[in-house]
Amino acid sequence: MSTKEIKLKSRKLFKDNFAPLILAACFLLLIMIIFFLCEYIIRLITGISVYDSIIFSSGGFALRNLLSISILVFSLILQYIVTSPLMMGLWRCLHLITEGKNIQIENLFYFYSSPKLFFRSILFQINIFLRELLYLLILFLPAIVTSFFLSDYAAAFFKYKLSTFASSALMFAAAVFWIGAVIFYIIILLRYSFAGIIAASNDKLKITRSIKLAIKRSNGYKLCIFKLIISFIGWFALCVFLFPIIYVFPYFCVGIAVLANHAGSIS
Repeated sequence: MSTKEIKLKSRKLFKDNFAPLILAACFLLLIMIIFFLCEYIIRLITGISVYDSIIFSSGGFALRNLLSISILVFSLILQYIVTSPLMMGLWRCLHLITEGKNIQIENLFYFYSSPKLFFRSILFQINIFLRELLYLLILFLPAIVTSFFLSDYAAAFFKYKLSTFASSALMFAAAVFWIGAVIFYIIILLRYSFAGIIAASNDKLKITRSIKLAIKRSNGYKLCIFKLIISFIGWFALCVFLFPIIYVFPYFCVGIAVLANHAGSIS
């Protein structure tokens, strides 16, 4: 199935189910804005800037740095908890759409309907996040360590001076590690592209089982997924203006759902 065929089918499905898909995107964007405003108000009251999360004082790591990071992390965790069931509801709707079934607005809130489904959606998202984080650490650690030993800070701390040959060798190694890490990490992320729709389509499947099925189904389709993502680059660029997300995000998700359905139908 070519990228053009995927987008043509996605466009038709998106048009036929415009209202619920746009509503889901609106809810997700609204939740993001609400949390952003709440975080902004808290920082305004406490006087702790978001820059304190990344810029440390001359004396090192201060209490305000810790508080700033804590506010940011707490906000992200709450967003994760609130949006996970809605995101899973969107994937469920997309599964029904690609199966040729009619969807109702209440399908979006399916994973809010019981505590079991609610926590299942959160645990699923956490599982995917931890897997991706683990691979991120494993792949980028050699690149970070190599780059660290090229820095003036490391040279001053360990009291060494690099020769021209050693510096060149380290720079080459760092470049290889960074490029390799990026390439392999993209491949790993592509493995989980179908995980959401598979987990949402059958809530009786164990989370680990649905992820394994998603990885298996993505075999042979990673290049197709990558091409689909690249074809949306222009749309993604428009999302810097925030509100185009309402249109672009569900449209892109329909494309992933169409490809997942095609991969499942012939596997």
